[in-house]
Amino acid sequence: RVNELHERLGDQRVLCWIPEFLSDERFAGLRRLVKLDFLLSGNRFDENAAHLGHDDRQVARSLIRSQRDQLTNTMREVLKQAYGVARKDPANVATEYDQHVLSLDVGLDPKLPVGASLAEAFTHLATSMWDHTHPKHPDLDPGRTGKEVRARDLDLVLAVVTQAAVAPDGRVETEKLDRPTLRRIANPLRLGHIDEGPFVLSRHWQQEFEQRAAREGIAGDLPVSALHSWLSSLGLDLQVANLVIACYAIIADRTWVRYGGTLNPPPALKEIKADMALRAQRVPDDRTWALAADRAAAVCGIAAPPVKAGRTTAELARRLREFAREHSDHARALVTQLERHAGVLGLDTAPPSARLGTARRAVDLLDSLLSGDDLAVVESLAEADLSASAQAMGSAITSAKSLVETMRAADWHSLGNLPSLADEWQAQTADILGSLRAVAVEDELTSALAPALDTARDAARELIRQALRPAQPPETPQVPPRTAHGARRVAAAGIDAALDELRVFAETHPDTTIVVEWRTE
Repeated sequence: RVNELHERLGDQRVLCWIPEFLSDERFAGLRRLVKLDFLLSGNRFDENAAHLGHDDRQVARSLIRSQRDQLTNTMREVLKQAYGVARKDPANVATEYDQHVLSLDVGLDPKLPVGASLAEAFTHLATSMWDHTHPKHPDLDPGRTGKEVRARDLDLVLAVVTQAAVAPDGRVETEKLDRPTLRRIANPLRLGHIDEGPFVLSRHWQQEFEQRAAREGIAGDLPVSALHSWLSSLGLDLQVANLVIACYAIIADRTWVRYGGTLNPPPALKEIKADMALRAQRVPDDRTWALAADRAAAVCGIAAPPVKAGRTTAELARRLREFAREHSDHARALVTQLERHAGVLGLDTAPPSARLGTARRAVDLLDSLLSGDDLAVVESLAEADLSASAQAMGSAITSAKSLVETMRAADWHSLGNLPSLADEWQAQTADILGSLRAVAVEDELTSALAPALDTARDAARELIRQALRPAQPPETPQVPPRTAHGARRVAAAGIDAALDELRVFAETHPDTTIVVEWRTE
């Protein structure tokens, strides 16, 4: 029947594993095994042994279970003989032929391994078929463990390849526990090589794909569908093929696109679709990259990736945009506040004082970081007019939010009224405003404006209180009254003389109160 099928269908990737017939005795044993197994499943034994006592049921169950187990072991050996992986015993199986495996592909002549289990024999046949169909397929199970390649294993390989791609020498240290997985997957897929030391990146697929694209006249974007087609001869699982493509994108510094738009971040392995493509990326020149990296650190506090590449350019641009979105509104509000109070602060607007000029350039810089593609953003940072130091620009941007809040709460009314005070207060007015303006004209990096505003506010309020206090009239000095006292001891007959003396004193001191006391002896 197999030969007739081949004649009708021609060569097909079909393998037929044909067992030998069982002997009558073993076939009867098989029927008995089926019955015993059925009887011992669920509650069937108890249902059929209800007429037995408890102890008898236990004995019967044990006997039946023993018979089933013995028959199971016997049938396992019989099946190995029937399928040709063990020496045949005529008491167990027929011995009419030895060719148990037939292929509908005449180029494949599989052989059964000697002394193997059925599972080992099945794995051997499947491997033989796969080797014949995909002779170049990588061996992802060199230890014959039978373990499936898991999604997290593929993600681990992708993460390590990503790290190695940005390393200057393409070499990265790995965790000891990760090395068996990397050896199993990355080595046979030629994504890199690892033994017991670091993982070393390979550029095999970059050369392979780009040479294939050149032969087929593909310029520009590389379709994922074409890459899948080129990998088809390897017989890879879809997710494994996606791993190879994703690693190529990283190594070759290509970005993911779909329907003409860039995909950022890149798709996960399970999200890669045939209608996507890989596009070569534009990158800044070495001088621009170095200058942008220095300014990213000094102005924005952002550490640029150490290696210049399309993906690192995109990563730096993404972080610069986030920084600009966070600070743009505050920087613009700071310019508004400085221009609104330029008179009090003593700021020149054309040409601007250092602080105002830096604030205006900060707005221009942040605006440029929010427009254009990734390359344009990095070039904008490198080419920006900072005038002041990069550190001064960074301080102006990062302090803008808190400084705007301080300026909105400042007592501009009091500060603005100082010049209108009387001449006698102008010297103190000049000191207060002079100290404030000396700070205001300088960059925030060297002179913090918020403390100066607080100091000027307190001094202005105190000076205004002094200037508005009403004048007090001069006080008339109080002249204490002249005091006099005396005592006389006179006889009753001489009282008139004492009274005359008191009258004279009263006439000369008409506003004086006189206390008269008398007593007798």
